[in-house]
Amino acid sequence: MRLGSADLWLLIQKAKSMEIEIRPATPDDETAIKQLIFSLPGVWQKEWRDSAVSLALASAGKLALVAIVNKALAGFACFHDVGFRAYLSEMVIAERHQKSGIGSLLLKKAENILSRRGCKLIVADVYPPAEEFYHKNGWVRSKATLLAKRI
Repeated sequence: MRLGSADLWLLIQKAKSMEIEIRPATPDDETAIKQLIFSLPGVWQKEWRDSAVSLALASAGKLALVAIVNKALAGFACFHDVGFRAYLSEMVIAERHQKSGIGSLLLKKAENILSRRGCKLIVADVYPPAEEFYHKNGWVRSKATLLAKRI
């Protein structure tokens, strides 16, 4: 099932009732973002540098987004517009807020920003248990293969 405009409208209404704010992340959010990432088992990767969040915020600019619920960080998504396409490098939703629509709101906000910039494609490497979430939000499997090399 894919989210349609009616589903999006319901998410927005739910967000209003939960006092959800979606805004660009700032360096002041870095500590809370790290705490959120560390709070979910398996999200922080051992290969990541200690400065990973700081570097991601700097390189993403206004495409690093946070979701604030009742004045607390509930979600983080980090997109990068590299001209040819955009990348979703990380998205994390606090466990207690998963399945609340926050992830969909973060995706939609970034998609709107990127679309206005003329971007036509966003790609992401997705944690397998989250794949269904992305499909519900209109994402499809890419024809490309994700490759990695440890350096």
